[in-house]
Amino acid sequence: MEEANEAKQHKDDETNTISKQDKEHQATTKLDHDKELTSEGVATGISSNTIHENRNKDETTEAVEDDLDEQTTEEDSSEDDWSAYWPLCKMIQENDWKCVEDFVGDHPEALTTKISGDSKTIFHYIANFTRDDVEGAVFLIDKLASKVHPSTLEQESSAGLTVLSLCAIIGNTRASQSLVKYNTNLPNVCSNQWLPVQDAAVYGHKDTVQYLVQVTTKENLVGSQGASLISELIKSNLYGQYFRI
Repeated sequence: MEEANEAKQHKDDETNTISKQDKEHQATTKLDHDKELTSEGVATGISSNTIHENRNKDETTEAVEDDLDEQTTEEDSSEDDWSAYWPLCKMIQENDWKCVEDFVGDHPEALTTKISGDSKTIFHYIANFTRDDVEGAVFLIDKLASKVHPSTLEQESSAGLTVLSLCAIIGNTRASQSLVKYNTNLPNVCSNQWLPVQDAAVYGHKDTVQYLVQVTTKENLVGSQGASLISELIKSNLYGQYFRI
């Protein structure tokens, strides 16, 4: 009987040992599995974050590149706008009025847009580069001015000059007459706070002053502007001998 009990006890001990070992093995296996899952989760999280960050960087880089491309395109477009009128400017400088008229016929927008980087219009250019062939230049200014809205003739260059003020400065009386014919308000439009007649007086252009005095509104020839005009006429030795305002 005792031997049987001892055998049974030994068997129970072995069973308990095996069960304990199985539990320990299962616990160890579960722990290892959990660690693997955790590691995979961390790795997946890092990978996901890295992908997200890289995607954001890529999107930011693309956005910056798009902005730069747009700026470059705008700059190129601006240069292209000016370069399209380089041949026209060259024709005007050479007083080739027939070619100028032909160019305008093919590109009518040249009459109303700025054709150079210093914001000059075609009228500024013709008035500024008129040399020996004054007759042809004045005829062309007259013809082109008749094709545009009067306000187009009031556009200023980057120096703040209307085409009439430019004509006053260089003493182009006949061009001034053509321009005023199509915009009677031009003599009253100030450039840099100066009337065209004042510009003509500063540079001593007697004929231009004489014409502009007649077409400038009388209210603009009194007060501070009138006093300034008289002062400039005196400095140019024109007041008294030719003018009395």
